[in-house]
Amino acid sequence: LQVAAQIEWHQISVEATALDKDQRPVPDFTPLRLTVRNQDGIEVLAPNLRSQSTLDGRAGWTIPITAGEHGGEWSIEANAPISGTRERGTFDIAPPEIHSGSNSVHGP
Repeated sequence: LQVAAQIEWHQISVEATALDKDQRPVPDFTPLRLTVRNQDGIEVLAPNLRSQSTLDGRAGWTIPITAGEHGGEWSIEANAPISGTRERGTFDIAPPEIHSGSNSVHGP
């Protein structure tokens, strides 16, 4: 099981790749589960979004970083329940930037 995460200011994109013992992609629709915890240890994915099925051995998730996050060290764990394999890691999240200008509301 291999996991790659790309962090942007407003979201985290995670891709998990599951390979069999011969290093070939697992069959399509193999379930994978992702757990992401913020700096306070709180899971940030809703329960119905934690599991994905593979296609060509891959599954992907997009996790929004809300404006209220303070930043810090987040943890990630991908799990392939059928094989029992898992991959863990941590990464630092910066607090989201507050953008002004085009999204501002102006009075008359």
